[in-house]
Amino acid sequence: MLIESNALNNVFHLDHIQSSPTLCHSLPNKVSIYDCAYDEDMLKIPADINYQIGKYLQSYKYFYKYEQDIKRMFRFRQSLKDSANQFLAEVTRNYTAKSTTTNTTITFIGVHVRRGDLLDDHYKKYGYVLPSPDYVHKAMDFMRRKFQQTVFILASNDMPWAQSNFHGNDTFYSSNTDPKLDLVLLASCNHSITTVGTYGWWSAFLAGGTTIYYKYPAREGSPLRKQFSSDYSDFFYPGWIGMD
Repeated sequence: MLIESNALNNVFHLDHIQSSPTLCHSLPNKVSIYDCAYDEDMLKIPADINYQIGKYLQSYKYFYKYEQDIKRMFRFRQSLKDSANQFLAEVTRNYTAKSTTTNTTITFIGVHVRRGDLLDDHYKKYGYVLPSPDYVHKAMDFMRRKFQQTVFILASNDMPWAQSNFHGNDTFYSSNTDPKLDLVLLASCNHSITTVGTYGWWSAFLAGGTTIYYKYPAREGSPLRKQFSSDYSDFFYPGWIGMD
C-alpha cells in the first residue's frame, strides 16, 4: 500500500507502507458515494488495477473483520507513549494526594471535546451539530456510576470553553498543543467519551473499553446528514453507547 506522505509514520509503527505522492496522484480514483456510511462497492476492486482510494471511508464496516490487525498495525511510537504515560502518572500522583481513599487504582476516562473549526458558519451550514455541556456531564456521570475511581482526561481544540464547563477534583486537562500527543493520551485511557468528528472516534477505537458517543452529530435534512446511514449504524462502532 502507498500513501501520500509519511505523516502517519511519525505517529505509528506502520508495516508494509511506503510513501509516494507522485504515484498516488497519477492513479484513477475509486471514491465512495458516502462519507460516513458503508459502500460495499468499494470492496469490488479488480486485482489487476491500481486505484487511489478515497475519500473518507468513515465506516467501521470496511475493517470490522480485521480489528485486531488494525490495532496491531497502528502502534504508537514509543516516545509518544512515554509522554502520555508520564502525564497519566502525574495525574495519578495529584489525584491520590487529594483523595481520602486508600485505593490507588484509577480508571482513566478520555474525553474529547471537538469545537474550534466546527464553529465556523461553513460547517454549521453543512450540518454539524455540537453537543451541549449537558451531554458531556451526563456521559461523565454514567462513567462515575459504572466504574470506581474515575478520573477524566479532557482534551479539546477549544480548551478555554472546556475548562469553563467541566471541572472538579476528578477532571484534568491536557496541556498538549500537538494533536498527535492528545491522540496518544486519549487512546491510553481505559474508556472514552466522544463528541463529534473522527479524531475522537479513532482515539476511542484505539483505547478500547466503554465508549459513549453523541447520538445526533448531524442536523436532519442537512448535506452532512445524507452522508450517514438512516440510523447512523454504519458509523458508530458496535457496542458503543449513544447519548444525547
